[in-house]
Amino acid sequence: MAVEATSQKQSHLKLPLITAETIDSYPHENALVIQGKENIFMCKQNGRLFLVDGDNHIYEGLSGVMNTRKEDTVQVYVSQGGLVRKLRKKYGNRINIKKVRSGDQAVDNVIKSRLGNEAGRKDFSEVVVLSHDKGYKRQIDKARNKGKKKFRQAKSIKQAIKPYTKSNNGLHK
Repeated sequence: MAVEATSQKQSHLKLPLITAETIDSYPHENALVIQGKENIFMCKQNGRLFLVDGDNHIYEGLSGVMNTRKEDTVQVYVSQGGLVRKLRKKYGNRINIKKVRSGDQAVDNVIKSRLGNEAGRKDFSEVVVLSHDKGYKRQIDKARNKGKKKFRQAKSIKQAIKPYTKSNNGLHK
């Protein structure tokens, strides 16, 4: 989890100073509070980015979407126009849908490009590619080496939000 912290001794960081007296009234809703012996830390939680390959197994990939946090972003890439309407009807505003021009590996190439763009950014704590395709491993490894956040692949949101275990086939550490 990517965090920014402010303590009583380190007031130069980005979040405001909090004390034991003001902690209950702090309005930041997606924050994690850690209290030590001498310091109180407020940590901002960044959301996760789920990049969904909409060419195959789209509904399996989106299983578990209702368990995402509100700071998470689910970005679905599809090349079939009719699928956009069906997804909007079923999932509403829980997902963002991007129509990609049809072509050989068009959706895969857009997702691979997005992986490269996300490697240097700090908007998300984790980027998960949701696909059965094996062609993302090289791009995920490259993005992981370039950036400081967690990149991996899973077959569904449900699988991605479970704690990582070695028995989870389809997950890349």
